[in-house]
Amino acid sequence: MVEYGNGKIRTSQTHLVVKDDILWEVWPNSVYHEGKPGPEVEYDFEEGIPAKLSLRNGFKYLVKKEGPTLFLKLGPVYGNFPENFEDSGNLGEYVLENEENSKIIEILPEKVKIEEYKLDGFGTLKYNANLRWWEGQTTFQERKIRLKISANEKQKYEPLEMVKTRLEKLEALFFGQIAAHKLLPLHNESWNENEEDLTLEVFKKKIELDSITLDLEGHSTVWLNDGNLFFGHSIQILLDAENNVINVGIVG
Repeated sequence: MVEYGNGKIRTSQTHLVVKDDILWEVWPNSVYHEGKPGPEVEYDFEEGIPAKLSLRNGFKYLVKKEGPTLFLKLGPVYGNFPENFEDSGNLGEYVLENEENSKIIEILPEKVKIEEYKLDGFGTLKYNANLRWWEGQTTFQERKIRLKISANEKQKYEPLEMVKTRLEKLEALFFGQIAAHKLLPLHNESWNENEEDLTLEVFKKKIELDSITLDLEGHSTVWLNDGNLFFGHSIQILLDAENNVINVGIVG
């Protein structure tokens, strides 16, 4: 069990296991895949008051034990230890192994092979069991984009049947025009650092289609790179099942 502080406590069911000089941070109900990082990582441990834990992925912690509880203080700057336990940064609170929780953590997760599916016209899709979607690449409006298709574990193949039809309907839409209609005035009013307003044609040339996500309800989310018009934020277009525009905005 770990709790993250900084005024807002949120609790998650992660636990730490040390085995064969490897530290495992295990999230129950998560799926770990072959060839992908996590949940195991090499580490260095330095005794002291407080002790210091350095993970090979760059995270560094101060460590102290109080009764049945182990506290891990994460540094506010990646790659550096915090100055003390009062420093800013997340504070992890772990219950040490006892008779009650030992059965939960005694079995380490096995890494499984990533499930793949060859979809005609779309190449090979890979199923992400944690995010519950298929992901891959396809050609859309004469450019390569990333494609994500939401799919529940028990019925993961059903959404693939309608991918081609859904993308063909989306192909008829002009996303640059849709984005410009909503965001060009916003850019010129609030984000433009030049004296002259940006024109419609220049706006459309700067932004680029990046990815499309198809959800189970028939809605679509289209993502575009902003061409630095909004300082690196992504442009998001939300569409309903009839491909009517629900919202256009900048996120990230």
